[in-house]
Amino acid sequence: MKHIHTTLALFLILHTHAQTLVWSDEFNYHGRPDSTRWTYEQGFVRNQEPQRYTTDNAIVDSGMLIIEARKTPEGYTSASLTTQGKASWQYGRIEIRAKVPAAAGSWPAFWMLGDDRGKVKWPLCGEIDIMEFLGKDPLTVYGTSHYADSTDAYRHQGGTYTATESPANGFHVYALDWYPDHMDWYYDNQKYFTFDVKKSTRGVGKGNIYQKPFYLLLNLALGHEGSWAGPVKDSAFPMRYYIDYVRVYQNDPTLTAMKRVADWQLNNKAKYPAWDWVNAVGYTGISALARIDTTYYRPLLKIGEALSWNTGPTRQMADDYCIGQTYAQLYERYGQKEMMQRFQALADSIQNRPHKEPLEWKNKIQLREWAWCDALYMGPPGLAILAKATNEKKYLDLADSLWWKTTDYLYSKKDSLYYRDSRYFGQREPNGQPMFWSRGNGWVMAGLARMLDNMPLRYKDRKKYESLYKAMAHKIASLQQPDGSWHASLLDPESYKTKETSGTALFCYAFAWGINHHILSREYKPTAERAWQALVEAIQPDGRLGYVQQIGENPQNTTENSTEAYGTGAFLLAGSEMRKLQ
Repeated sequence: MKHIHTTLALFLILHTHAQTLVWSDEFNYHGRPDSTRWTYEQGFVRNQEPQRYTTDNAIVDSGMLIIEARKTPEGYTSASLTTQGKASWQYGRIEIRAKVPAAAGSWPAFWMLGDDRGKVKWPLCGEIDIMEFLGKDPLTVYGTSHYADSTDAYRHQGGTYTATESPANGFHVYALDWYPDHMDWYYDNQKYFTFDVKKSTRGVGKGNIYQKPFYLLLNLALGHEGSWAGPVKDSAFPMRYYIDYVRVYQNDPTLTAMKRVADWQLNNKAKYPAWDWVNAVGYTGISALARIDTTYYRPLLKIGEALSWNTGPTRQMADDYCIGQTYAQLYERYGQKEMMQRFQALADSIQNRPHKEPLEWKNKIQLREWAWCDALYMGPPGLAILAKATNEKKYLDLADSLWWKTTDYLYSKKDSLYYRDSRYFGQREPNGQPMFWSRGNGWVMAGLARMLDNMPLRYKDRKKYESLYKAMAHKIASLQQPDGSWHASLLDPESYKTKETSGTALFCYAFAWGINHHILSREYKPTAERAWQALVEAIQPDGRLGYVQQIGENPQNTTENSTEAYGTGAFLLAGSEMRKLQ
């Protein structure tokens, strides 16, 4: 068979992620700031600043918010507004159009603090300074992140924009684009600083400071002798900070992450033939994304056409007809018979076999039977989807019969886990525990979800699948690591210390699908959410999904740069269900 590879030239997909305005204050009213959006800080709050914050120093007039700093007989006063307790956000574009005061000692700011500020001390809550301006430095705009590193030590990193004329001379837009893996700062749409969010990852299991909700603050502070902002000149009062609007735009962060990972995969040449299982699993995830964004059907259609809708050359091996899942799903959508004719003919030939051979791993049994647990993802879901697409129950019955043949042989009822194949019966990990491979069991759980997703509610064995699903979910959830992932070995994670994202993604998908379809209780929702967070943190700056164990048949270590298309496919399946769960 001709080897057809996915290439950049053929499948380059460029996406602009349109954002939706999810919160704003346009200040098109008169009087006090809107109490449904803002609350006040009061008193002497931070940094030994000389001003006392009050509720009297902010007014909305003529279509803008005016924060005024004053000199009174009792001292300096000003205002600080915050959305704490009213609204907070995780990711998106946060922007303000404002005119800053230029007086010596003035220190207007637009910034954010972590929602957990009341539970943890600064800087563990994190701080994002979207804009700071110092009257003493009339051409410079500052953007800074303040955070704690993996040792909980305080760190900060920032950038500056040098304007050609003082920002105090007119209104300008100050903005932050905040993504799961990085943040970009802008002055009038000119990007001037990028921060790598990985730097703010704390110790194992403690999470990342910038992958949680933050609330807004908007204030006009004052400096003093020896401070960063410098001393105040009394002749400069009153100082006024004019704000035209504050706006928050957001993508669906889960969809954004899915598209980044999918685009990286499609834009990089595949290492294996297009029909190969490595890519075919990737297509199952692309198919899930295409049901959300139909532009992703295009590469799948081109692949099918280039392959003449054929499966791999080893006709009876589940790996080589995994691509049939995609063909059957495309047939469901487009109704073109050529999309499924060859796969259907192959399914007929599989059905005509006796399937009486034992599943012991010898005599190349894997070329004829589902003798390894991975096959429960590669083979049966395609037959189940084909049955649904063609209304031919015999294909589901075939998948059902062979599923339980494999399960009866490889499933350990004592452990609620599957051995990879018969060679692993009795094998032990370094800690003495049985060897149960994370990704192998991930294939099974994801296969269960895909079988149930294409199975009538009154199908004869459906309750058996649901019972198996629940037993595995209970066991797998108990083995989740503190960082939300599962390591390559389920019962000996210490021997494989890094996260393994292909197994984690398959489990995440299975948990989220089970909850969404009311098979698993919502007590598993935190399990799915922690797993998804671990996956998002594994996305590299270029969009690839890292920490994917390479092709193998037993536990192996991973690195941040190790990736494969099946990891992408599993990630996209997980994301498609996490969107519904959220």
